Amino acid sequence: MVLQPPRPALLEPSRRAALATTIAALCAVRPWPALAESGEITDRIRLEFAQQLNAEEKQYFRLTLGLFGKDAPVATAQFKALCAGTLAVPCEPEPTFDAMTMERAARSTLAVWKQCVASQAEPATYDGSQIWRVIQGRRVDAGAVRGKFALRDPPPTPPTEGAALKHSEAGLLSVRRGGGTFDFGITTGPDPASDADYVVIGRVVDGLDTLAALDALPVVKAAAMMGQSDRGAEGSREKSCAYGSTEAYCSQLKPLKKVTLARAAVL
Repeated sequence: MVLQPPRPALLEPSRRAALATTIAALCAVRPWPALAESGEITDRIRLEFAQQLNAEEKQYFRLTLGLFGKDAPVATAQFKALCAGTLAVPCEPEPTFDAMTMERAARSTLAVWKQCVASQAEPATYDGSQIWRVIQGRRVDAGAVRGKFALRDPPPTPPTEGAALKHSEAGLLSVRRGGGTFDFGITTGPDPASDADYVVIGRVVDGLDTLAALDALPVVKAAAMMGQSDRGAEGSREKSCAYGSTEAYCSQLKPLKKVTLARAAVL
């Protein structure tokens, strides 16, 4: 006698209809919830971050982002020009120092300023800038330019640009509202606390898994060792630890191993 496999039980019509409705709803889920009334992508850029693991090995983090050129045209154009290496930016005025500034720190700052002036004709670029903070679950902050670009004077942008767009989800690119800095950040989760100070100018269109890997990088936790919270240390930190700095947590939440923007390009 040949045994036949049991026939699957048939669903009742009402259950079949409910299941069909559920499947249709799942298939209709949009990968990008609506940000606001707009958020239209006008340009795309590619960012490639690199981290030196050891003397011979690097790992790369590649992201493709779409820019919202209609919502924040000035801020978006400035960011795009920095990625393309075409933004003409003058140096800050010659630095002055008070009597409390350590001589070595003053000499170091003045040397950087002279380097800036000597290369002032060269457009600024994000190439070689660093990720300077990772607030896990909120945002990855990058764009800390170094060397000859460190004392460039970033232009302002209209503070009301992109007011309708919110930091409502992971993968949103934002810059300082009003300009005045080269910094940019990418959200790794909803971050409504950034709405007042930052304007959303784009989103990740390829590489959310890469963004999650950046969010998971080990970071400096000096504040925790001193009994302070990460947020409590935010008012006493800088993007890097300069000689003679009075900031208590100058590298708080910075990746333990340096992450550099090896290449930025407009697609």
